[in-house]
Parts: sequence; C-alpha cells; structure tokens
Amino acid sequence: MPFSFSPPFFSSAAPPSPFSPGIGTLIACYLKEYFKAHGEDLAPCRDLHRVILQEVEKPLLIETLKYTKGNQCQAANILGLHRNTLRNKCLALGVDMLRPEDSSQQSQ
Repeated sequence: MPFSFSPPFFSSAAPPSPFSPGIGTLIACYLKEYFKAHGEDLAPCRDLHRVILQEVEKPLLIETLKYTKGNQCQAANILGLHRNTLRNKCLALGVDMLRPEDSSQQSQ
C-alpha cells in the first residue's frame, strides 16, 4: 500500500479560518493518527521526515508563486530564500514556476 498524506479529516475545500488550528497542530494530529493506525508495527514510511517536509514545502512554494504572479524574486523574498534556492526547490518538487497553478494539480 503506497504512503498517502491525505487523511480523511482534512478538507482542502474549506478556506482557512482565523479560528483554525495552526499547521503544526494539524501535522501533530495527523501524525498521532498515523502512528495509532500502525499500532506497535513499524510505520511503513521509512523517510517520514522527507515526506512531511515535501508535503508542506510544495504547496508553500506554489501558493507563494501564485501570490506573486510567478515573480521569482518576490516569492524568494517572501520565503526568505535566495532566488536560486527557490528555483532548485521548485525543480526538485516538480513545481512549474511559470504556471504554479498547474503544479498544484500534480501528485495530489
């Protein structure tokens, strides 16, 4: 069974609310359920750290690039990254910097 980071209790259709829990709380809730679902067995994902970071980083890059209308310098500045670092991360995660909205449809 392939690893999935899409638990049923997250709704991507619901807009964020000022009363929503922070992303750290959401990740903690997910991880508690993930580990509880596996009981005493070793969790099937051996690179959970990388998976979690990738799942958070990809939408962060996509949404920031959408916000800046694809302006890499502005996006890098907002993210506190060098433009080349932003470009490298986008390449590694399969984010199309010219059309970031297309990237959000892939691998979800």
